[in-house]
Amino acid sequence: MSDGQKTRKRKKGYYIKASQGKRACRHYHYLEPGMKGFLITCNNREKEAVREAYNILNEYADELYGPDKMKQGDDESNGASGDEPEDVETALKNEILSIKEEKSTERRFQVVDSGAKNCVFIKTTVKDPVLIVHKYLSDVYQSKTAKSRYIMRLHPVIATCHTDVNKFSQLVEDTVTQYMATGNAKTYCILIKVRNNNKFGKGDIFPVMRRLIQDMNPGNDFDDKNPDYVLSVDVIKSICCLSVMADYYKFRKYNIQEIVKVIEGSNSLESDKNMAGEQATSIMESVPGGKLEKDNGSSSNADPDTVAEQTSGQFLTSGIDSKETTESVSTGEPDNTTGSTSSGDPNKYSISPEKSVNLTATTDPETSIKPGPCEDLQQTGSEVR
Repeated sequence: MSDGQKTRKRKKGYYIKASQGKRACRHYHYLEPGMKGFLITCNNREKEAVREAYNILNEYADELYGPDKMKQGDDESNGASGDEPEDVETALKNEILSIKEEKSTERRFQVVDSGAKNCVFIKTTVKDPVLIVHKYLSDVYQSKTAKSRYIMRLHPVIATCHTDVNKFSQLVEDTVTQYMATGNAKTYCILIKVRNNNKFGKGDIFPVMRRLIQDMNPGNDFDDKNPDYVLSVDVIKSICCLSVMADYYKFRKYNIQEIVKVIEGSNSLESDKNMAGEQATSIMESVPGGKLEKDNGSSSNADPDTVAEQTSGQFLTSGIDSKETTESVSTGEPDNTTGSTSSGDPNKYSISPEKSVNLTATTDPETSIKPGPCEDLQQTGSEVR
C-alpha cells in the first residue's frame, strides 16, 4: 500500500456482522409473535437438546399427521431424475419452480433464537402441538424410557404475542376458549415465568387471565392441587408464549427426567423392603448366642424394632457398676424384673432395658460416689473378686 493511499475506516456494522458469524450469512430466525411450537429447557447443552427434539417431534408428527411434505417432494424429485433426460429449457424451469416452492414452504419444525439462555424454541406448522407433547409424555410414562438425555422440560406453545395487555387478552380469548369454554366446567391453574423483562410481569398477566377464563364459563374453578389444565405463560424479552398442558402433575410438571425417576423409584420400593428384611435377619444372627432370648428363656423371631430394643438392653447392662451387681447377687435380693430371688449366679442376672438406662447414669465419673476410707475400698475389692 502506497503512502499516498489512505485506509478507510470500516463501519461499526461490519464488526457486528463479523461477531455474529454464521447468523449474519443467512436469514436467522428469531422468536416472533404469531408463532406456535415447543419451548424446551436444557442445561447448557442446547445443540444436543435441539437434535433430540427434532428426532422426537418428527417421530410423533409422522405418527399423528403423516410424513412431511418436503421429504416426499425430495424423494419424488430424486426418483424423477433417474427417468429419461429432459430438455435444457424444461430442466431449468423445473429447477426454478422447485426453488420457489422451497422458499414458500416452511419446514415442519424449525429452531429459532428465543433470546434466553438454556431456553430453546422450535416453531412448527402442525395443528396441535399439545397433542404431540401429551402423546410423547404418555409413552414415556408407560414405557419408562425418556428417549432423551439433554431435554429437561417440554412445553407446547399454542400461540405467541407481544408483551401488551390488550394483545395478550385478545390472544387468550382466541386460543384458550377451545379448552375452557366447551363442555363441562374445568379446573385450571396459572403459571407465569418471566425472563429478560422487567416491565411486563405477573401483575399484568394473572388478573387478565383469571377474569377471561371465568367469563368463558362461570363454573370454571381455580385449583392448584390437581387441575384439569395448567395455563403457562412464559415471557421472554418482548414475547409472551402461552402453553396449555393437561395431566401436569401426573407427568411431573412436564419434566421428562423426573417422570423416569418416579417410575424407577416405585419399582425399587419392593426391593428396598426385601433388603430391609434381610438386614433385620442379619442383625438377629449377629447377636451373641445366635438368637435373642427373653427373660423367660424362650427364643424370639422379633421384628427389627424389637431387635434394636433387646440389643440395646444387652449393651447397656454391660455398663452396670460391678459393685451394685455383686451386692444384689451376694445378698440374694429379689429381682425386680422377674420377681424371683437370685441364687447368686451372675449369669442368671437379668435387667430390663428401662432399668439399665437408670443404672448406667450412675457410672458418670463426675456424679458417681467417691471412694470412702481404705477399709471400704478393701471390702468392695474383695466383693468384686
